[in-house]
This record gives sequence, C-alpha cells and structure tokens, in this order.
Amino acid sequence: MFKVFGIQRTGTTYLRELLKQNFHLPVLTHELGWKHGEICDPSTQLERVKFKYGAERLEELRGIAASCKITAIIIIKNPYSWLQSMEAWGRKASKEQMSGSAAYFEAYNLLYKNHLWFIKAQRPIYCYKRVFFVQYEALLAQLGDTLQYIARKSEHQLKGIADAEWVEQSQPLTAEKRTFYLSPPKNDAIASLVDWETIEQFGYSR
Repeated sequence: MFKVFGIQRTGTTYLRELLKQNFHLPVLTHELGWKHGEICDPSTQLERVKFKYGAERLEELRGIAASCKITAIIIIKNPYSWLQSMEAWGRKASKEQMSGSAAYFEAYNLLYKNHLWFIKAQRPIYCYKRVFFVQYEALLAQLGDTLQYIARKSEHQLKGIADAEWVEQSQPLTAEKRTFYLSPPKNDAIASLVDWETIEQFGYSR
C-alpha cells in the first residue's frame, strides 16, 4: 500500500493515479493524514476525522495504521515551475489566506524540511515502513525508469507502465506545460525565497 504526500500543485493526484494503475495497489491520500500536510502519527488523525468514516472503515484504517507496512512517497516539483503553478491555482481558488510568493515558499520550504527528516531517518516511523521522494519532472521525462525506481524502493511489484497521457491529473498537461515543467527558467526573485539547503537535497539547484 502507498501513501502520497506533497504540497499543493506538485502532482499528488498524478502520482496517485500512476501508482494505482501501475502497481494495482491501494493508494491513500487524505486518509491517515492530509496528503498536503506533514507526516504524522495517523492514530491522532483518525480520531480527529472519524466522523468521515463508517465504523467498519475506521477499524480497517486502524488496522492498516498498526501494520507498519505502508510506503510513503513524497512528491516535489522544481521551485521555479512550482511557483507559477501555485500562483495560478491561488488566483483560481481565491486563496486569501496564502497570497504572494513569499507566503507560498514559506509553506513549501517548511513542509519539505520536515519531510526530509523522515526520508533521512531510514527506519520505520509510525505506520510507514519506507519513506522516499520522487521529482514530478522525473515522472514526466522518465516515467518507466521512475516507476522502476519506485518498485525497487517500495519492494512492490510493478505490473505495467501506463501511457502517462491517459493518467488523471488535476489539470490537463499540455505540451506547452510539459516543456515548461521540464525546463523552467530560473529567476533571482524566486531563488531568493527558496531554502536551498533543504531543496538541493531533493535534487534541485539554483
């Protein structure tokens, strides 16, 4: 079983659908904790949102949480392209509580700094047997290799490699967007907002 984490506009929906189609395994997103939030003790999350689940599902989730067999995958997007995605989403959704580049990156930097701690722990934590990350761009540019990497890291069997163009995303991926995500222009104003000490450890550079 997989659990997906990542800040908004990094491809969490895309990754979820790729995992479901190519591994034929359940993928948790909002269950056992918010997919856009920090990795945390799932037992507290279940107690907070138990009204969402029937009694049978709640007990099933408690059993899953106690098994310590879930693979957590954190997805991240290049900070230069991520900001454009986030600002477009923010305008569309009228997100008044997070407006402006500095506020967006404050959340981005903090979340991935916390995620990095779990990745480096290299031991079972809470219900997660393994925790690792993938880049959104790697899924676009090298889907087969990236799925094979996920299979090796998770020790789950890869059943096939779906045509990425048919995998659900929260917004359609046009050819223009794909080109931009794979080669986003660098920008000094954006670079000044990024916690590079953290983000460079996810494979990105100034």
